[in-house]
Amino acid sequence: MLNWVEINLKAIEHNIAKLKQKIGSAVKFGAVVKANAYGHGLVKVGQTAWNCGADYLMVASLDEALTLRGNRIQCPILVMGYVDIDKLKLAADYDVTLSLYNVSYARGASRYLARQNRSVKCHVKVDTGMNRMGEMEKEAVLLLRQAVTLSALKIEGIYSHLADASNSVYSQKQLVNFQNLLFQLQKEGIERPTLVHFANSAATLKLPTTYFDMVRCGIAIYGLAPDWQGQKAALSFKTKIMQVKQLSKDALVGYGSTYKTKKPTKIAILGVGYADGFARDLSNLGEVLIEGKRCQVIGRVCMNQTIVLVPDDIFPQSGDEAVLIGRQGKDELTVFEIAEKLDTIPHEIVARIPSSVPRVYK
Repeated sequence: MLNWVEINLKAIEHNIAKLKQKIGSAVKFGAVVKANAYGHGLVKVGQTAWNCGADYLMVASLDEALTLRGNRIQCPILVMGYVDIDKLKLAADYDVTLSLYNVSYARGASRYLARQNRSVKCHVKVDTGMNRMGEMEKEAVLLLRQAVTLSALKIEGIYSHLADASNSVYSQKQLVNFQNLLFQLQKEGIERPTLVHFANSAATLKLPTTYFDMVRCGIAIYGLAPDWQGQKAALSFKTKIMQVKQLSKDALVGYGSTYKTKKPTKIAILGVGYADGFARDLSNLGEVLIEGKRCQVIGRVCMNQTIVLVPDDIFPQSGDEAVLIGRQGKDELTVFEIAEKLDTIPHEIVARIPSSVPRVYK
């Protein structure tokens, strides 16, 4: 392998155990494994979460759900994204739970499923202030009122999503909106769904009032939640050195000649680039670890190659390992550090590593 991702499944088990301990046995645990389990590998992480006692797996698409089912993972699965109505028979056949976003979709789904003599479990998604997918609170009452009359739809849950758990004022506003909706359902005599869920990773760690019947944890499972002591990062990203060579002073490096050597310089060419998930924005900015030493990225990150400066006190060879994310020797390059350099979030750094890069599980 020229480049690969190593996943420590024991770290994921550790993080799930800590999260389950935090919420207590009365609250169910949902593991978010969408986007190839945030780059960690859908099937292996799904299996691990299920073995660790996850009550639900959350995915973005029906394809992800069917992949899990195809690998004999029988844990309940919620698709949080849109599913084409003509694919709903598959969802029913494989016992996949759907999200309902509006009345028209609910009616169309019910008609289709009734013709197929099928039914599916559903969770109603409510928009309490993120202004993304979901029915607004007032319309959500109508959606629930309609949905409970549609025999092909079995309403099991209702949920919403926080826009910014670090903003306590806005989070509280969203929580109040959600609680008001639940009160309105009770007032109208509409039975409260069995599974009410609201908390994401950040809320699970900081806001116990948001737990309800179940929490949904994504980034925390992978040990990448901000400001959570005791978590263990599960992912390392590695590549191999393809060539080491010496450049003269004033040599221009890479596409666009964006770097000029200031003295005779040793460089290493790595077998990884932006097509492999190593961001082009790290050009002349990023670092990698070689023999436990930080080596600066110079020139532009190419599609499948990256060039780095090699310090004079190390002597790597072709085929040696370079660490892009993770620990080598006494140093470590964390996802948080890379995300800060790129002005983004840890989620993006790991989720962007394509599935074509092999995952090695430990």
